[in-house]
Amino acid sequence: MSREPAPPSEVVAQGLTYRYVKTMKRDFFSENWLIEREGRLYVLKNSRFRHLFGFLFEPLSGWISRREFRMYSRAAGIRGIPSLHGMVGDNGYIHEYIPGRNLRQHQYEVGKYTLPDTFFDELLEIVRQVHARGVAHNDMAKKGNIIVGDDGHPYLLDFHVSVGVVTEPLWARRLTTAIYRRLRQADLYHLLKFKEKYRPDLVTEDERLALDRKTPGARLYRIFLQRPYQFVKRLVYPKGSNETFRFSSGLKKIRD
Repeated sequence: MSREPAPPSEVVAQGLTYRYVKTMKRDFFSENWLIEREGRLYVLKNSRFRHLFGFLFEPLSGWISRREFRMYSRAAGIRGIPSLHGMVGDNGYIHEYIPGRNLRQHQYEVGKYTLPDTFFDELLEIVRQVHARGVAHNDMAKKGNIIVGDDGHPYLLDFHVSVGVVTEPLWARRLTTAIYRRLRQADLYHLLKFKEKYRPDLVTEDERLALDRKTPGARLYRIFLQRPYQFVKRLVYPKGSNETFRFSSGLKKIRD
């Protein structure tokens, strides 16, 4: 991987100037900067392929960032979804900073079973409202995308692989609706898996039955979609290369 360029001291977006504070994380596909304006903190997410020939993929990085911004925009106004504050160039956008820890950090720093009783009910409401906007998050299995806010409430981040229903033309609407329905079920399943792990005392009998249920559709999904996706993913980057670097008083490397 090539040497990382130093971040700029200031970022200008839509006529507003933000001050760079620190780099929050870097992974294979993007980097997140903590930035500040008038005493408020924000996150600038830059999408780019961070490897030797990453510059060849700049058009793809820009498309990914603009698409993620559109998915975020569909969920705008839902409590638990960070507010958006505009695009930056072709492959970056700014969203509200949420003080807190992701699920993995919370588990190791605070405790595995310390989430509030209402945490997963609130998270379920967030996911249902996102689904009502015609968007499947499609990355609910990743602990880093679920934030336990300092206020005790859940927040949902990162829509870079989300799938939204396309209304036109007709064939696209039918195709994306079919895919969306399957991915919506996957979102709810992963939410229940986290509830089972972090608050097993709150899992209902119906939820346990849902977790145990194996459907033919799920088997076909694993064979024809999930496994090919994982295969292609490993061709693009090897296992372990998608690491997150977090900066505080020192440098910490946390594997997602």
